[in-house]
This record gives sequence, C-alpha cells and structure tokens, in this order.
Amino acid sequence: MEEHDGEFAMAQGLLVAADSSRPFRAGGRTRHISYRPMGSSHRLDNTDSVSFYLALDDIVDEPVMAQASLSLLDQDGMPVHDYTLSTRVNNSSTSIDRTFGYERFIGREELERSEYLEDDCFAVSHRATV
Repeated sequence: MEEHDGEFAMAQGLLVAADSSRPFRAGGRTRHISYRPMGSSHRLDNTDSVSFYLALDDIVDEPVMAQASLSLLDQDGMPVHDYTLSTRVNNSSTSIDRTFGYERFIGREELERSEYLEDDCFAVSHRATV
C-alpha cells in the first residue's frame, strides 16, 4: 500500500472554472485531483455543489485500485471534520473519465458563506491510497 498526501488551494474566482492539481505519482501511476465548482459534468442536478475527484491520468487495461480522502482545511490548515470524506476503494481505470470522488463535496453557497473561504481562497488536502 502506498499513500500520497498533498494540498490544493483555490481562489474564489475558481468557483466558476474547473481546475486540477499538479500531477503526482502514486502506486506507479500518474494521477491528479480534479476540482469542479459547478458539480459533475455528467449530472446536471448538482450544479450548486463543489465536486472533487481523484483522476487516473494513465490509460491502462488492468484494474487500478485506489481510495481517495479529501478534507476542507480551516484557516490554520487543519481538516474540518464535517468536510473530511473518504471514498471506498475504487477501480479508477474503469470509472467514467477514470475518476471517482465526491459530486457534492460542499454546497457552493455554503462555502461562500463559510469561515473557510478567506481572502477569496480556500484549501483542500487530499490523500490517495493505492
């Protein structure tokens, strides 16, 4: 089992534009965190939510199992308990867009009103376990 830890900081202007973390290696594969401020592109009923996904960049034929944990960070860089989530172990090589994660990580309006958005920025930590 291998783990990769990292943080991903977003500016509030990104509450309207998708973004991705820098690629990282975990389990011998290249991955990134995908941020979608208007929810999943595959579902039109969650445009009021912020979504995060662990994405597999490599195209492979064999199963690639992984688990993702994501935490919204407070202003001291500590995980916010109510916004710390872990997925089940998934085969990311067969998922839509080779991603899995949270379509409704946090409501956009809730984030905009929260104490976790400061100076138009917020941060999320991530852990990929493969």
